[in-house]
Amino acid sequence: MFGIEWLREGGVVERETSAANSRSEAVESARARAHEVAARLPGREPDSFRLRDASGVEIGIFQLRQG
Repeated sequence: MFGIEWLREGGVVERETSAANSRSEAVESARARAHEVAARLPGREPDSFRLRDASGVEIGIFQLRQG
């Protein structure tokens, strides 16, 4: 399991939990869902996301492709 924090200009706009089994699966899934999350948050669309492991340790911040 992984925690996903959707970010806009470094600030958290939403938090989710991912049941992915690996880091790469969690990143791929989050990138695929980015448009859905943006549609749900008009005016606060995320520009990146932070991935955390099950213990809460930050794995990294991943930029979303613009456009």
